[in-house]
This record gives sequence, structure tokens and C-alpha cells, in this order.
Amino acid sequence: MPLPSLRPVLARSRNIFAAVLLGIVLITGILVVSSREPTATPDAPLPDNGESLLIQAPDSEGAAAPRLAFSTEELLGHADAATAGSLVFDRLGDGKPTLLIWSSSGIQTYADGFSPIASTALSSFKGVLDVSAADFNNDGAFDLCVVTGDGVSLLANSTGSSRSFTVASHFRGHYVQALWLDYDHDNRLDLILLGARPLLLHNLGDAGFAPQQKAIPFAAGRAIAGAVIHSVPDSRAADFIVSYQGRTGVLYQDRMGGNYAARDLPELPSGAHHLRSGDFTGDGAQDFVFLLGRNASMVENLGASWRAAKTVPSDGAFLFADFANLGVWDWMSGGVLLAGGDANFSQSREMATVPAMHALMAADFNQDGKMDFAGVSRDGSILRYINQTDLANRWLRVRLRGVQSPKVAQGTIVSLKSGEHTQQFVYGAGPLQMGTGASTTVDLLQLVWPDGLIQMERKLETNKAYTFEEAAPLSSPGGSAAPPRAASPSLPKP
Repeated sequence: MPLPSLRPVLARSRNIFAAVLLGIVLITGILVVSSREPTATPDAPLPDNGESLLIQAPDSEGAAAPRLAFSTEELLGHADAATAGSLVFDRLGDGKPTLLIWSSSGIQTYADGFSPIASTALSSFKGVLDVSAADFNNDGAFDLCVVTGDGVSLLANSTGSSRSFTVASHFRGHYVQALWLDYDHDNRLDLILLGARPLLLHNLGDAGFAPQQKAIPFAAGRAIAGAVIHSVPDSRAADFIVSYQGRTGVLYQDRMGGNYAARDLPELPSGAHHLRSGDFTGDGAQDFVFLLGRNASMVENLGASWRAAKTVPSDGAFLFADFANLGVWDWMSGGVLLAGGDANFSQSREMATVPAMHALMAADFNQDGKMDFAGVSRDGSILRYINQTDLANRWLRVRLRGVQSPKVAQGTIVSLKSGEHTQQFVYGAGPLQMGTGASTTVDLLQLVWPDGLIQMERKLETNKAYTFEEAAPLSSPGGSAAPPRAASPSLPKP
């Protein structure tokens, strides 16, 4: 009897084996896909940088990152968008923000970032290149420095009920920007003028300002932008960076006692402008950001060195703010809000679409504990965006008054510690508002005043505004703990 053919059996076995193999592949693929984190597409994807953007998850336990919503209000007035800049300062000394917009067409100011303010002194300026705020006469009111093509004017802010500005000094020369810092640490803010020939003006108090030709070893070249930066964490040293046309930038390091050293900064390229400094990555060290072409670039402070961290499209302006009160800086650039918390800014914060704007500036204009912002649109309209987000996260607002230090306490280093999270800021031209996430209490607020005094305020309730006056070197009963003055303090544990 002939043996049966094995061909059908082998064919059937091959089919069974192929089906089993296909099943294994499908199951493996399903397991791999299900193990990945879900992704979402942001409202306004960042173009041309080769990265995909994800909606940011909550930054910490109990601190949610909701979709941000803003209402838009157009302010009276108009600015030249291509030359516009902005400033927020405490004009009346009442802790409320005043918005100032400048451009080649002039200066406009708005109380609470909305109501126009008539000022004869300010309305006379045209061709404005820069405006900065500082209390140069130490009377407790923020004054202004206005840079135009004709020179530099100092405008004193009267402390009476009228609060009008009057021209106190004028310096002729071709300058583009002014920087305020106490270069010799005598508790008077000095003035650095940037231009083809940078100049230091020493503040002599009632005697006015005197040029100091050789106090700072300025590098040769045309300076086009600058920023004060505390490059050493918790240090009183007032360093500053300057960008140039035709050469790399320079870091001018404060050696204390009126001595500075110049160090080339290759990470700051030729032609960079709109320099801004701050602890953007949340590690306690101040970084800086600049514009070049149509991009904004961040340089991270690594302590002993600097690192070019990230470049994103900007279309003329950028802004760092904590709109969700999460306790981290987010980066608004080119109409996209990048989530902060580290140096990568690789994800987007979910936000209703906001067009790319110029002269961006953030402040809590309506004093409701949420950060708003303002800017100039491409057609020159001045717009205010009010934060309408329903936030459960909390905040802390701090106003400072110096005693031995300058009265407005500009330059005070403020460190906030809540749980394991620490934020560091430099007190500027008005109250400082900080997001605290879900924390109902701030464990420690450390103040390093300009004169070196270290002051600690503990167990502060959030969702409140505080005013702190500089304490005596030795604490009094019931007062704030104020250890002796030190050159480079560090943040102690609570």
C-alpha cells in the first residue's frame, strides 16, 4: 500500500506557524504602543525647530497646569512696533503697576496697565531708544532714564501728591541703552551708558553724576545691548553682560570695591540684542536670553561655564512669566508658551492662541494674584491681556523697603523655599509676585539686601501680599531674623 503524501500536512503546519508568529508580533506591538505616554498636539506648534511639542503635565503633586485663558483689551494710543519696548514700575509708590510703552513715536504710560496718564515731561520725547526705572536720588520713588538719539535724560519722580516727572539731568552722546547698578557698593545706583563708547557715570548723590573713564575695562567695539546679571548665585556682586556689533559679547565681573574684570563670552554672539537675565531654569543661577534675527536664544548658567541651551522662533519679542502660579517660569515666544522647570523648555503649555507681539511685559495689572501681560501688535496697537484662567494654584506678593540699603531696595536677591522647591529672583522696579503651586505656606523667604544683610522670613501664608522692611543687623524681640552682613550668603534649610 503506498504511503500517503506529507505535502498537505507540511503546508498546514506552515500556515499554523505563520499565524502564531503573526499573533506574537501583533501582541508585542500592542504592548509597546500601550507602554508609551500619550501625546497631544498643541494649539500653536513651534515651527522650524525640528521638535514636537507636548502639553505639559502637572509640574508637581497637587499643582495643576490648566489651559490658560486671557481676555484682550486695546489701550488708547499707538506705538511703532519695530522700535517698541516696555517697562512696568511702581510709579506712585503704592505697589500698583504702571505700564510704560516707548518707541520711535514717543512714550505712553498707563495706570494699572490700562488708564492713560498725561505727562508733559514724557510726552515731549521722540525717537526713544530705551527707558529704565531706578531711584537714583534715593527718595523712595522710582525715577526714569530715557535714551534718545540726542542723549540721555534723567527724570526725577516727585514724592508729593502730584507725582510728576521733571528732567533732572541730561547727558549728550550717542547711546542705545542704560544699565543701573551699584558698581562700587556705596548704596547709590550708578549708570552705565552703552553705545559706540560705553561710559560709566558715578552717582555722587546731591553732587550729581561724574564720568569714570577707566573704572570699568570696556572692550573695544560698539555696544548694542546689555543686562545686569548676578552670575554667582546669592552673591552681592553686580555683574553685567554686553553684546557688540562685530565681536562676541563680554561678561564684566564685579570684583567688589569698584573693580571689574572683562571676560569674553562666546555664547553671546555679535549682533545679539534685547538681553534679559533671570533664573529661568529654576536652579538658583541666573541665565540670560537674547534675540538674534527672528530667534530667541537661551544661555544657561552652569556655574563655572555657560551653555547655549535652546533657540526658538521669536518674531521680535519674548517673555518669561508664571501664568499658572506653578512656581516655574514659562517662556512665551512667537505666540507659543513653552513650559519651564528645567533648561529644556521642550513642551508647550496649553494656552488659548495669542499672536506674536513686540515689547512683551508681564505684571498682575488687576491685582488678582494672576499674571497678565501687555505688548504691541504688528500694526502698532497696544494690547493688554488679562489672565482669566480658573487657578487653584497660589501666589505670594512681596514689597520691600530698604533702611541701610536704598529705600526702594532695587537689586535685593529674593529666594523662596517651599518644600523641596526653591525659586530665586532679583527685586526690580516694584513688588515681586511669585507662584507657589498648591502650597498654602512658604517655608522660608530669604532676602539678601543690597548692603549685604541677610534676612529670613518664615512660614508665610500664600495668597497674600507682604511688605518687608530691612531689619537691623541683630534681630529684635518679635522681629525678623537678620544675621550679620555677608558677601556671598547661601540659602539655609528651614
